[in-house]
Amino acid sequence: MKRNFVGSFLVLFAVAACGGSSGGGGSTGSGDGGAPADGGGGGGGGYETISLSQTDVHIPRFMMTAFAVTAMRADGSMTDVTEQATAQSSNPKVATVDHGQGAQLQIHSQSEMGTAKIVVTVGNLQQTCVVTVTSD
Repeated sequence: MKRNFVGSFLVLFAVAACGGSSGGGGSTGSGDGGAPADGGGGGGGGYETISLSQTDVHIPRFMMTAFAVTAMRADGSMTDVTEQATAQSSNPKVATVDHGQGAQLQIHSQSEMGTAKIVVTVGNLQQTCVVTVTSD
């Protein structure tokens, strides 16, 4: 029962954090955002950069948290592109990622403790979220 409460709290916390991703405290992950998108057929939509609402996650085993993806165009306008994003974990024994309800990407911690990098891609742009899974 305690896990359900904590899991719900983490989801609510993560959802609240997603709203503030457009400021200067954007992503500092290892991805550099890549080259500007050309806007033609590559799925980049003319985006210059993407940022994640969370880039350094510490989470206990068997828990879940969520994050959003924001894209910025050359004119400075920003838009939520979470639904368009794909994401992949470098270590699925530590953490997996999938699209959750609504416009969220969900990180699920697994049984092994350690670190996994979640690489998020929108068009030709990438950004990374580092996930550290700890004991219960």
